[in-house]
This record gives sequence, C-alpha cells and structure tokens, in this order.
Amino acid sequence: MTPAPAEAPPTGASRSLTLERELILRTHAIHQLDAATGQALLLADHLPPALVELPPLSDDPDWPAFQADITRIRHRADIVRAEALRSRAAERARHHAA
Repeated sequence: MTPAPAEAPPTGASRSLTLERELILRTHAIHQLDAATGQALLLADHLPPALVELPPLSDDPDWPAFQADITRIRHRADIVRAEALRSRAAERARHHAA
C-alpha cells in the first residue's frame, strides 16, 4: 500500500491518511525475477516499489573478502544451530527423565 501525500493540518484540525493499493508485480512474476542477471524488486521505507537491475556482486574487487565473510558467517550459524539442537535435545531428555 502506498500512503497518499497529505499536507500538515492547521492547528486544531484533524488529519487523515488514505492508503491505496498499487499492483507492482503478481506473486508469480516476483518469483520469476532473474537474480542471476541482477533483477530485483526494491522495497524501501516510504518509497514506491521499483524494479531494479543490480550489478553482480562478484564483479566487485572485494568479492573474495565478501565470500570469506559469507563462509565464516554460515559456519558460525551452523555451529550455533547445532548447539541449540543439542541443548533442546538435552532439555527434552531431562524433562522425560523427571
């Protein structure tokens, strides 16, 4: 929904907000955007939605550092996820043993 622009009301007056629906893309069309070529639907704060084309991140000279960061973050997430699963399993075992 896109808020309609409104002027500030004079002192003592009330204010109303009108929301309008605007079709950007149907769900199946959003799903079919080609991320490999940089197609994206940009949704940002109070701006209207926009279809954009982004340059491939792999073209950035810092791409190897980005890849290393991604690998490090995924590895840490895997460790945290495994610890949480072990903790939940131990908690269930203590609960059933009691």
